[in-house]
Amino acid sequence: MSTKETLSSVWDQHLVAEFAAKSPEQALATMTAEPYVNVVALMIGARGRDEVRDFYAHHFLTHIPPDMEMVPVSRTIGQGRVVDELIMRFTHSIRMDWLLPGIAPTGKHVEVPMVAIVQCEGDKVAHEHIYWDQASVLVQVGLLDRTLPVRGGEIAAQVLNPTQPMNELIRRAMTNTAARPRAESREGAVRAKITKVGHVVLGCRDPQASITFYTETLGMELVRFDHEIQMAFFSFGERDHDIAVIKVPEDHPVGSAGLTHTALQIEGGEAELRALYQRLKDYGVAVDFTADHGLTKSVYFFDPDGNRLELFCQSMEMAAAKHYLQTTQDRSKLMAPLNLEPTMA
Repeated sequence: MSTKETLSSVWDQHLVAEFAAKSPEQALATMTAEPYVNVVALMIGARGRDEVRDFYAHHFLTHIPPDMEMVPVSRTIGQGRVVDELIMRFTHSIRMDWLLPGIAPTGKHVEVPMVAIVQCEGDKVAHEHIYWDQASVLVQVGLLDRTLPVRGGEIAAQVLNPTQPMNELIRRAMTNTAARPRAESREGAVRAKITKVGHVVLGCRDPQASITFYTETLGMELVRFDHEIQMAFFSFGERDHDIAVIKVPEDHPVGSAGLTHTALQIEGGEAELRALYQRLKDYGVAVDFTADHGLTKSVYFFDPDGNRLELFCQSMEMAAAKHYLQTTQDRSKLMAPLNLEPTMA
């Protein structure tokens, strides 16, 4: 067996011990007497056999999600070293000290390119330097804002299939820079950037009926009810309030006209959307229609005053969804049927 074949085989055995067997002892059996592991992006790892054993047993191998997948992209071998380029795919379904320390499971799917630089001594692994884009990971689990110059899962897709548009961040920066002087010249000061919808206030006839609907049917928290103006404030848990309803005079209209609506994003995917759809039906809610928009999947329904609401799950990463919405010419792909009825066993 050649030297290159030996190094490749040693590293493959080490990967099997880590990601298949998840065994600290099997992994250490492929390593030298004094190995070290360095997760460069986070300065996490260990030096020496005892520390590596402890790190593997308590912070790494037991914290690998069950759907973890390593997709090989390229391998370079030389000078006693193996350099692997991989795509790391997983669902953040468990605690991951080695990748997201201190962050509770988000249920988000993550795909990120990874590079492992592995130094060998003879037929043993001496040390590992592991690199990935931590900013991309944080974007994908919802902890880093995409208004910053960062990317999400699309960077992994670009490595595997380099056909996505390039330099979008540069174009965005140039557009923002070009727009800024116009705002300054009109107002005399830089215009603040609006980033997201903060909350929605809807008109209602009967605030108590709305309180029952939003707390029991949608599971929201009633934060405050102002008896004097008959206004209720509801929260999904993180914000002071996300939706509010206020009683309007009898001669004022309530409800949604046309397809006007308020969209509420859910955690999870189609399975969770299906469960919420069934919950709406169980509560006797008037479901308007369901749709697969390509970038999202949605259920449209009405509150007691005819305000149309949408529950949706995201089907694509934001950058890919934006590109899909910009470029899809066939409207039927943006409004396809979606069957959320229970499947027959």
